[in-house]
Amino acid sequence: MKIWTAWVAVALAMAVSLPSLASAEDSYPNRPIELWVGYSAGSGTDAHARVLAPALSEALGASVVVVNKGGAGGLSMWSELAHAKPDGYTLGIINFPALATGIATTKLSFDPFKDLTYFGNATADAVTLAVSAQSPYKSIDAVVEAAKKNPGKLSVGITGRTSQDFLTARSIEKETGAKFKYVVFPGNNEGINALLGGHIDMMTMVTSTAANFYSSGQMDMLAVGVDERMPDFPKVPTFKEKGINLFGGGALNYKALGAPAGLPPEIQAKISDALVKIVKDPNFAAKVKAMGSFAYYMDGPSFEKLGENQAQLVRQFVQN
Repeated sequence: MKIWTAWVAVALAMAVSLPSLASAEDSYPNRPIELWVGYSAGSGTDAHARVLAPALSEALGASVVVVNKGGAGGLSMWSELAHAKPDGYTLGIINFPALATGIATTKLSFDPFKDLTYFGNATADAVTLAVSAQSPYKSIDAVVEAAKKNPGKLSVGITGRTSQDFLTARSIEKETGAKFKYVVFPGNNEGINALLGGHIDMMTMVTSTAANFYSSGQMDMLAVGVDERMPDFPKVPTFKEKGINLFGGGALNYKALGAPAGLPPEIQAKISDALVKIVKDPNFAAKVKAMGSFAYYMDGPSFEKLGENQAQLVRQFVQN
């Protein structure tokens, strides 16, 4: 009798627990979701995340809160994200080629292609070389000429030696024979303050970071990393126009939505479907365009393949 009673208790416990597990996935989300950003508030990625967050909130039916976790050019956050609980309540913006640079140049505490889930790419923007409006350098040609005449004298601000900022500046050096002095800042805000204050000569960044400063007359963009001039910045030439070919894939900064690996399939599908609808929404595209960027969807597997290819390109770039 005691044995029968014990089996009944076990059966009842399983009957209760199995539906509750299913309901946890079916009812997702039922509490706030965090969207992590590996850069400081005010950065280009932060701006993109703050446009994506309300769209995700509406699509998923739960509050989505942006959390800034800057450090090491994004690597600190991506490492933390890879080790977070895979329950769908911790998401993150994953940037390539920034992560590709980390893969190629740093010993990571996680495997970007095994420990992270990629739902797909959401937005992208172009890199630019920016100077203060008070700078004596009014063109990329003037910068290159001065940097070749006085190697190591002109200072360029970057947010880390595993960042796309660094890759952009190194590409310019390799393509032109110029030589810069690198000044590393913990985030874009600190670098921009130094640039506008006249403490550094120039800074590499993305157009969404520079857009407001450019529009307000505080900053000049000397070139942008796209094939054709951008409609929002028609007076700014492309690097290609100036004969500068930035390293493969390095001219665009891709911003994908990711999470820790191991998500329940139902939750992964729900987030993936929401992202597709968001990126294809004209209202979302218009908000991203207003920042000097563009909505750009790429599915998860394609984005992961892009990352693998870029990591290989960066390895070759660094070796050469």
